[in-house]
Amino acid sequence: MHHTQIRPRFCDTDALGHLNNTSYFAYMEEARIQLFNDLELINADQPLHDWPYVLVSTNCEYKKQGYFGIEITLESKVKHIGTSSFTLSHTIINGNTAIATGEAVVVQLDTEKGKATPLSEEVKSRLARYVV
Repeated sequence: MHHTQIRPRFCDTDALGHLNNTSYFAYMEEARIQLFNDLELINADQPLHDWPYVLVSTNCEYKKQGYFGIEITLESKVKHIGTSSFTLSHTIINGNTAIATGEAVVVQLDTEKGKATPLSEEVKSRLARYVV
């Protein structure tokens, strides 16, 4: 399992003082990018127009309220590895309590053709490290 620590900012809250529902998607994005970096699926020198992974679906289920000032941990794992896509599962935790869960489906894209392209065996092997 991959872990990402995040300290929500004041601007992540809504008028009621809760973490805004849209903030959770940004937290899951941060966890995805850190996971991609740790697996060396992307690198800092890669031009953005050559970015091979695109998000095609994401969701979030809110379990408990979160507030400014808490620290959260995102536990991320690979739920499924397909031919040209993979699914990530995220649990957003404050202390010992899951405050939200979510998933993201990511497709590897041939940027020149604008179409999905099969994941290499190397990429599948790297992703498999986080299959739980």
